[in-house]
Amino acid sequence: MTIRCPVCRAENDRGPACRRCKADLAPLFELEERRARALEQAARAAAQETGDAVLRHAQEAQLLRGGADALRWMATGHLLRRDFARAVAYWAMAGRLPLAG
Repeated sequence: MTIRCPVCRAENDRGPACRRCKADLAPLFELEERRARALEQAARAAAQETGDAVLRHAQEAQLLRGGADALRWMATGHLLRRDFARAVAYWAMAGRLPLAG
């Protein structure tokens, strides 16, 4: 994962300090790790076909940092709950955002 320093805008792939200005990036790296765990939990819940759990984990990831990947998991959760209208809506929202890498 790469974090852009909010102080000097340098790209950082390791923390806890910015490679250029030495700003403390530990909270940002922690936030991204929590988000990645939430998305992993959404994937595991989807494999078990538990739509409510998929939604819960995807919503957590979306709150930590919005992205098309979390919206796609939200669409999957709604599909598993057989709420097709919401699934299509979240899938459409995800299509309008850049893909997270």
